[in-house]
Order: sequence, then C-alpha cells, then structure tokens
Amino acid sequence: MKGFIFTLFSLFFVLSVDAQQFMKVSADPVIAGDNQRCFQVKLGYSRKDTTKWEPYCGKFVNFYYEQGYEYTLQVDNYDPKAEVMKVIKVIGRDNSASYRKQRELRQKKETL
Repeated sequence: MKGFIFTLFSLFFVLSVDAQQFMKVSADPVIAGDNQRCFQVKLGYSRKDTTKWEPYCGKFVNFYYEQGYEYTLQVDNYDPKAEVMKVIKVIGRDNSASYRKQRELRQKKETL
C-alpha cells in the first residue's frame, strides 16, 4: 500500500513539474523600440546555456525584480509575448563575486 501511495505521489509530482517551466531573468534590463523598459529573459536554468536573451515587456505575478541580480524562476507558462507571466517560485538569485566579474568581462568585450 505504501508503494502504491509513493508511486501515485511521484507521478503527480512529475506531471505537475512538467507543466511548469524554468526561465532566467537577466541582471540588466533593456530599452525596447518604443522606449519601454523591459526585462531580458530566456527559457531554461543553466548558466552554460547559450540561448539568446529576448525582451519581455510584460509584468510578473508573484515576483519582485531588483536590478543587478540574475534570477532563475519557475513559471506557470513561459511566453515572452504575454502581458503577464505567473511566477510559481524564485529558484535563485545570483550576484556572487565571480559571477559579477565574469559579467563585467563580457560587457567589456562587447563594447570593444
């Protein structure tokens, strides 16, 4: 009986996690073509992910953004064209010294 309950609970957990998605929010916002301040977002949660950032000019529900920190979020539905994205959980906020240094080096290379 315990095995059945555990299996049922595991199945429910896997199905509920699959329905949600992970995304990153950049530490630096961007200005869109219509002079609107937008977030930079991308699907996934890995630091090594090379997916391009894209602007998101909508609003988040259940999330407070502080500039200078990169966030990893679990969202109900990742859609950069939506007006509102519902945040299920803030997984992490990264502003470690090594991460800041790497970001500064990347920004210097981009300006050269």
